[in-house]
Amino acid sequence: MATLRRFRVLPSLLLLSAALGGLTAPAGADHIDQPPGGFFALTPARLLDTRYGVGTAPAKVGPGQEIQLQVTGRGGVPTDQVSAVALNIAVTEPTSEGYLTAYPTGEARPVASNTNFVAGQTLSTAAVVKLGTGGRITIFNSSGSSHIVADVGGWHARYREAGTPYTPVSPVRVFDSRQLEAIGPGATATVNVSRGVPGIEAVALNVTATEPTTDTFLTVYPAGESLPLAANLNVVPGQTRGNFVTVKVTDGKVKIFNNSGSTHVVVDLLGYWAPTSSGRLNSIVPTRVMDTRVPGWAPFDGPLGAQQTLLVPTALPSFHPEPGGAAAVVLNVAVTQPTTDGWLTLFAGGSERPYASNLNYRAGETVPNLVVVPVNELWHANVYNAGGPVHVVVDLVGWFDNLGDIELPVYQRDIAGIVDWESDVVIGPTSTHAFISNSASDRIEVLRLADGLFEAPIAVGARPMGLDLSPAGDRLYAGTAAGVSVVDVAARSELGRISIPTDQLGNRPFDVAVLANGTALVTTTFGGSGAGASLYKVDLSTGAATLRTDFGGTTPYTWLKASGDRLYVAIASGQGPPTKVHRYSVATDAFAGALEVPRGSGGVATDADGSMIVGGGHVMSGTLTTATDLGCCTQGVAVPAAGDLAYANTQHGILTCRFGLGGCSNAGMGFAAQRVGQLVLSPDETRLVGVTDTGVVVGRPSV
Repeated sequence: MATLRRFRVLPSLLLLSAALGGLTAPAGADHIDQPPGGFFALTPARLLDTRYGVGTAPAKVGPGQEIQLQVTGRGGVPTDQVSAVALNIAVTEPTSEGYLTAYPTGEARPVASNTNFVAGQTLSTAAVVKLGTGGRITIFNSSGSSHIVADVGGWHARYREAGTPYTPVSPVRVFDSRQLEAIGPGATATVNVSRGVPGIEAVALNVTATEPTTDTFLTVYPAGESLPLAANLNVVPGQTRGNFVTVKVTDGKVKIFNNSGSTHVVVDLLGYWAPTSSGRLNSIVPTRVMDTRVPGWAPFDGPLGAQQTLLVPTALPSFHPEPGGAAAVVLNVAVTQPTTDGWLTLFAGGSERPYASNLNYRAGETVPNLVVVPVNELWHANVYNAGGPVHVVVDLVGWFDNLGDIELPVYQRDIAGIVDWESDVVIGPTSTHAFISNSASDRIEVLRLADGLFEAPIAVGARPMGLDLSPAGDRLYAGTAAGVSVVDVAARSELGRISIPTDQLGNRPFDVAVLANGTALVTTTFGGSGAGASLYKVDLSTGAATLRTDFGGTTPYTWLKASGDRLYVAIASGQGPPTKVHRYSVATDAFAGALEVPRGSGGVATDADGSMIVGGGHVMSGTLTTATDLGCCTQGVAVPAAGDLAYANTQHGILTCRFGLGGCSNAGMGFAAQRVGQLVLSPDETRLVGVTDTGVVVGRPSV
């Protein structure tokens, strides 16, 4: 082919000369450090072409050499929150036989491969590759010198709520030109791949070319879009070759372009991405799960025989997979040393073999392909061989779970030094991150809510306690021993500190509430000793702090919580009974209260407009004229915007308190703790985050 204008690549297995060994997960593959997320399909874009200096220097990759490819921030892939990418990796002009291995940068190179080739071949293979350090992947070339080309077709997110989930299907044939006519030179066929499912955004296909009359390539792309600079399959005259394709759809349709000559094309649907789907991809470093060349790995020693079916166990013991936890697995499957022409079909264990194929081979060839195949409850898939005896090698690169939009269980994340009520927690307006004060380590912890993983902490002044965010969420304010620390949330760095007067020896900020008019209320404490507690109004633009003597009843533990519109602040003074509750109004610049309730309080909460306050185990009207004893909610509390119930952080778990029903219940969010503190509900009301003496508790509200 004179010009390698568009193409894609076949996944590959390691050459026979590579170490085979037992089933040993490579470094970094024995745990999941990137949570599953949805998929974003892209119009194919070229990220790498060593012939022309795209993505790297314009030179062949030599024997035993590797290149690092920057993926994030290019070709429509964002700069962060990316778990894995769908690529087409091609090799052209190789000087000898060899293979390519694509894997996450920063990980040890696995015993696996993505493309096998011989001298002079042009081959393209699909690959799903987990991203490594800096959003990069590493591509290793085993032998000779080759040019490498890579196109991106989509990316998988690092958090569950992002992107589109996946539904695997038993392979079904959706197009076969042999029943019509071959696709001619420069011609395009339109294929309906929706199968009547509404809202499909992308599909997983196996596309096979057969009976080509000349060297050619196929490009699969969304109907209604221009032909992209990419390709999915390269074939030579008389060859039958298949490749896995991930492609966006338009109105349920895709197009298939044939560059030269004429060829028949067969398309099998393997699955689809749609809002009604449920599966998200868990990506791992490629890990070998089967190799019939290794004695004892298969139920029998030797190659897979003609018309035989072999069970492929894809669950790795190191992942402790739950029964039924996978809907489909993503595999690199390869055949080597075939004695005749033939093909392989993969399908779920215990299911009937479908009328479809995943890869086609000729006698003596080594042929790989990427396969997404459903599995049964025990994570078993079947592989059927239609030809003569052949060796089969299988590498696991990930799986799609079947959990859907799961109700997250309560889980705890330990942070050294987090201590009961002295730590505070706030959640930004986008509901993506929680910020927790860590007084023992002089920093703010940053917790990503979608998966419960901590990001880099923010260093602030000594012993941060109370926190609040600006209405836009771009500034974080923390009460510390050195004043109120002001943090740039995007940069995750401290901008400066606002000094608070020390009218008593050792006085220091305790809690903060930011208001809609650019001011804040700040309460102080004297190390919990009972002396020196005051309340200040602070101008956040100038840093000027005014002592408010018109507010009575301040104690060393006085909690503040702004309403959703930030026009009111609910105030609770006193940790142990009784508790005095007040309300501050921005419009009047005045305090109302104080209503005394008999229960102690570890916090206070208010609804969107400040018309209801919860604290001291009581629910009160915003005018503080009525109080109803809930019989619970004596620790940190949170209320939704509608103010129709409350959540309480207790030693036995997070309780749901329904107003008017006279009590609270543990709605599946149980845990045990000696001491508990603040609790907050995310603005989108999908997460509850609380502080305990052993760490941070995260759960999904139950109503």
